[in-house]
Amino acid sequence: MTIMKKIRKFLILILLFFVGSWVYQNNYEVRAAANDSISSLRDYFTHSNSDNVTATRSSSNNNQATWSRSEATVYVDLQSNAEFEAATEAAINAWNKTGAFTFKRVNSRRNAQIVVTAMNTNETTAAGVTSTIYNPITTHLLRANVRLNSYYLQNPSYNYSFDRVVNTVEHELGHAIGLGHNRGASVMYPAGSYYGIRPNDINRVRSLYNS
Repeated sequence: MTIMKKIRKFLILILLFFVGSWVYQNNYEVRAAANDSISSLRDYFTHSNSDNVTATRSSSNNNQATWSRSEATVYVDLQSNAEFEAATEAAINAWNKTGAFTFKRVNSRRNAQIVVTAMNTNETTAAGVTSTIYNPITTHLLRANVRLNSYYLQNPSYNYSFDRVVNTVEHELGHAIGLGHNRGASVMYPAGSYYGIRPNDINRVRSLYNS
């Protein structure tokens, strides 16, 4: 290899290093995925040297994405909607009281794991929509976005009481921590928002997080 080729290769490596560093510092998902993967690798090598390792994930999880711990930070961007703000606060408190999962409100959207916002559209039939991003290596959640749909929740034609709005937020936060729909009497019932958090919901969360 000539000197010029060596210099070119060295410069490319330096460029890749700085580009990678910039992406890591400025992209939450990339940073979270990298940190999560490193943490999981560290746990793997630590556990592989121990004779008393316990399972960190319940067999009932069926590879559902979950947070690495039974807690997550939440940024609530609903200052212009007092009803949604109050309902979200009530839903967070309701989940926290279960002891199965803890939501911690933060004042910064940038590093929040879950962001709650509002939308107003009839392009979906859903009163709330939750989207998630997860690390495919560890199946740990990295980010969740909860959107509450005022088109239905605050339209008198659909007759949503405040309690049903709270149930809707509880339902979407359930999705944000890894719960799927449940056709029984459950906060995760797919339609109507008639149920709040039930004991079976709490048990499902505890099963997911093996607490």
